[in-house]
Amino acid sequence: MHRYLSRLIKLKDESTDHCSLNETNRVAVRSTASGATFSDRKRVELNDIFVAGGRPGETEVDRTTGAAFQSLAPLVRRKGRVLSLFGPSKSGKTVLCRQIFRDRFAVEIHSRRAQSVDDFWQSLREALQAPDRTIMCDNRQRESKTDRSGKASVDAGAFGVSANISAHVSVTRKVSDRQAVLWEYGHLSSGQLTGVLAGNEAVLVVDDAHWIPASVQVDILRDLRPFLSASGTVVWLSVPEQAERLLASDHEMSTLCSSIEAPAWTRDELCDIARRGFAALGVTVEPGVIKKLARFCHLNPLLMQTVAFNFCLHHKILASQSPVVSINPTRNDLYEIFRRTARQQARPAYENLVKNKGDKTWRLASGRAVSIYTLCVLGMRHIGFSQEIGVDRLREHIHALTGPNQDTPDSGVVKRALIRLSSDFAAALQHNSPLEYDSSTARVYFLDPFFLIYLQWDLAVELGEAEPEI
Repeated sequence: MHRYLSRLIKLKDESTDHCSLNETNRVAVRSTASGATFSDRKRVELNDIFVAGGRPGETEVDRTTGAAFQSLAPLVRRKGRVLSLFGPSKSGKTVLCRQIFRDRFAVEIHSRRAQSVDDFWQSLREALQAPDRTIMCDNRQRESKTDRSGKASVDAGAFGVSANISAHVSVTRKVSDRQAVLWEYGHLSSGQLTGVLAGNEAVLVVDDAHWIPASVQVDILRDLRPFLSASGTVVWLSVPEQAERLLASDHEMSTLCSSIEAPAWTRDELCDIARRGFAALGVTVEPGVIKKLARFCHLNPLLMQTVAFNFCLHHKILASQSPVVSINPTRNDLYEIFRRTARQQARPAYENLVKNKGDKTWRLASGRAVSIYTLCVLGMRHIGFSQEIGVDRLREHIHALTGPNQDTPDSGVVKRALIRLSSDFAAALQHNSPLEYDSSTARVYFLDPFFLIYLQWDLAVELGEAEPEI
């Protein structure tokens, strides 16, 4: 085991029964105080199995064994390169990256801790667990915080390097109700930090890099040139459009970048998430039912975790069952589960941007009055995630919604509405915008399966439209 990981594991509170995950290194300690792992426990909680947004345990699917990934493997593992791994938001890029580099010492930094170049390097110091001093203190006297002020005149001896320090950063982290750890970091240079990474053949992963200001991204990558020259590997995880802009913004760095799209999930891989989770809970579900759950999710693993969790919740499966329980849901059961999942995705931003706009209203065939924006997104709800639709085809769908006896907006009205929707979504949700309109081709693209679920199973049902057939 790397000595840095050993130091990390020693810091965890031995008295606490939990699965700990270091905030920056993402080093999972899948053990309890008694030494038992998840698979050793007699009773497993539902919350431990279907994890939406966290790191999957029992339900993790190894995607590096699939044919789609195998064709990319030689490109992904090249050294001395920046790997720009892109894919839709919440599509499992981070977990895939951990699987790819599981045999390497990987240091992971999230974009929220790299909003400036200085923040990035300080986050790297913390991720490497390289303080000048470590002090146990009374937690009742300290709150978890970062203090970037103060003076120090000590030498940085961590990792066998030294430097003269004129200022320090102190970071306090709570480890129990009574105790906290105070780490004091000196100003180790970027060259010394990258030397530590290179000496351990590390992989540096920057997660959600699209949230870092573009100019800061370029400066960070330039500062990492020495690390790349020492055969280091940098992985830049982002959404598709940001990956393209990064490479276009700096020709010099673009020659060192490999831009690779993360392989799309297959329906069978999504089914495997449910199969693994149900087996861990002692529940049997017919393959046909699991396929319906997968069809609902539009090839998104986070949605699969969520709908499988709600499936168990609906049937009151809150922990592992003994003996094994067989579940045979009705159509009404499944549709109630799908509607519950959709309601959970109805973010206020969706509601405000779609519903509360415009003075003129349009009438659906049912007689309900809606805005042009609601009318447009309802007309798009039948296309799939990552698919596109042209304005003319969209107007046909809108005409079906309004019926032959109602006015249908002309193409100019629809185009202006799509431009406004696309712009307002981008402003409100930034890189998580659920749709994008290309005025040059008069086509609109769906970028977020969660928004699609909201349209199909929440907004449409609320307005009296039929639910999709699964």
